[in-house]
Amino acid sequence: MGPAIASLLTPRYSVTTPVFAMHRCLGIPEIQSNISGILQDKDEVGLARWAGTCRLFHKNAIPHLWRNIPGLYVIANLLPDCFSDFNGELFLKENAPISKHLPRLREHTNYVKLISYYEARYDDVDIDPPMLHWSALHLLLEDHLSLLPLFPNVQEVVIPFFQEKKKETIFYSAFLTSPNLRSVTVLTDEVFDIYGINKTASNREDAHVISLVTHLSSFAPNLLSFGIDGPYHEQPVWERHTAMNCLNGVLPSFSDALRSLHIIHLAVNDTDIATLSRLRGLEELEFLINEATFDAHSPHPPSPSPGFPALRSLDIMITDATASTTFFCSFEIPHLQSLSITYGLFGGEEELGDVMRGVSCGVGHSSLTSLMIREVEIEPGFGESDGPSAFLIVPTTLQPLTAFQNLESFTITPCRILQAFANDNLAELLESWPQLERFSVEEDSWSHTLSATTVTLQGVQAAVQHCPKLTYLHFPCDARQVPPLLGSVPPHPSLAHWNVSHSPVHSSHDIVEWIPKVLPHLRNLDYFVNAREMLRIYCDPRWTERKNDLEEVPEDFLMAVSKWNGVVRELHRAWTTSAVKVAHS
Repeated sequence: MGPAIASLLTPRYSVTTPVFAMHRCLGIPEIQSNISGILQDKDEVGLARWAGTCRLFHKNAIPHLWRNIPGLYVIANLLPDCFSDFNGELFLKENAPISKHLPRLREHTNYVKLISYYEARYDDVDIDPPMLHWSALHLLLEDHLSLLPLFPNVQEVVIPFFQEKKKETIFYSAFLTSPNLRSVTVLTDEVFDIYGINKTASNREDAHVISLVTHLSSFAPNLLSFGIDGPYHEQPVWERHTAMNCLNGVLPSFSDALRSLHIIHLAVNDTDIATLSRLRGLEELEFLINEATFDAHSPHPPSPSPGFPALRSLDIMITDATASTTFFCSFEIPHLQSLSITYGLFGGEEELGDVMRGVSCGVGHSSLTSLMIREVEIEPGFGESDGPSAFLIVPTTLQPLTAFQNLESFTITPCRILQAFANDNLAELLESWPQLERFSVEEDSWSHTLSATTVTLQGVQAAVQHCPKLTYLHFPCDARQVPPLLGSVPPHPSLAHWNVSHSPVHSSHDIVEWIPKVLPHLRNLDYFVNAREMLRIYCDPRWTERKNDLEEVPEDFLMAVSKWNGVVRELHRAWTTSAVKVAHS
């Protein structure tokens, strides 16, 4: 239930009795329930209007209408004449007749399964709904304790933790106590711009922090899911990101019931990680590793210790390669299936061979099926003077990953493939991954430069033979020499999409002849995707300030774009003709 329909909660139905056959049909409870369920998923305003149609529909729709609410403030709709609205905040009136409305309030709040938190974005009382002032929360708790638990069946809640609303934090979570609570998300503004706009980060000793941690610790043993989110659910942007450490006190309270933990905004240390590693039910984990996570002077253990016995999905954000290597060398993660590493390059280049060796040391070789390595998001406009970021690919960088022979998907972006990485290195890698379905090694796609890779078309052809299930390939190669068609190398049985990125090329005609015979199932060929988009912008006469950029685009790059244009044009013509023949056969 969104804020747009909060004012529609008071019934305004007609008392007219339905008499038509259709109305009698709509009087069947099962049909009413199906209609309410569909409207709840697709049209909340329509559900509110449906509830106001007649008394019969209202009774059926209310459980659906109150299943998900946008915040505590909606209870004010069920407590008329109890609050005063002052500048968009609701204050409890003196001698408010709350007891009079308790039966109806309890009836409706029993239906609530999810309580979100509405974030005022516009600072406009005409747009944002009025919110409960912290004093109203305090007085409700003080004078009407019989209300609790106000939402006895709630399963999922969002708890606010905002710098300018510390008093709200103290009282808000007390309303969310429920024996059925299974999922908690803490919504906080302390993870973005905390030091840039003259705010002081919360400390563990602060009253509002102690209050929240105490409440969270009481929920924690029964939780299946816990997370910390930034405002508007933004993803971390490192130039504005500040990891918090004031809520770490809740971590020891989790039990083996916990399945999902998302704490990318929390600065954890080695003790915290050791605590989490003992959770026998944890299946999904997202967290941060920085230079303070492990003691830089502590040696790596001789072998990983057993830990994270049920973990299936791990998403880690890294700002320090040494610390991440320490993590993987410290814990054995036997059943991990999906690993995502997001690394802070910040305009630099990094060779991750040590990190990959750590991954090979700690992660179960037979379980891992998906591995993604990517650069952390950079705030637009920040650090534009920095050079292009890239993960350097040398022959030894990815070699430790050959141990994961059940890998189905591999992505690393952005990277720079050095000339030392040659055909045999690619072949060795793909030979180790016979189950591979997606392989993506993405070089910088915005610059107007050609790839310097020494991997050839023939090298790609030979390497992909080791992966008969491969359907998606993003890898550049030197396409200036088109290999002869050899009968000893069969056509690939499944490759349907190839992004050749910034591959240099000479002869469009030879490529057009070669691809259908070697890759007969290919139906998508991408090239220079982002760079061509930038070129299109440069060509727009309205962008006069880009005229110099347009003139500086290298001729060899433009020639390659032109050649690949011709390749794709001819291939599309052939694919279209083939599809028409199949349709008429």
